Amino acid sequence: MTATGDDGSRAFESLRGGGRGRVLLVIGLGWFLTLGMRYVVPALLPQIQAHYDINHATAGLAVTAVWAGYA
Repeated sequence: MTATGDDGSRAFESLRGGGRGRVLLVIGLGWFLTLGMRYVVPALLPQIQAHYDINHATAGLAVTAVWAGYA
């Protein structure tokens, strides 16, 4: 590595790959959001049902919508 840090900046530029790194980052964040919602919604469903006075059928429809979005 040189004193100016050129090697580090070249390595970073090669990682970005002409904009492909940003696309990969967006896809990765979308995937994380999708997986996170799959786990968060069912875990929070009892609290959501109690707070909004939602019956089991409506809660099941919400979980179905999350899974349909995943498919």
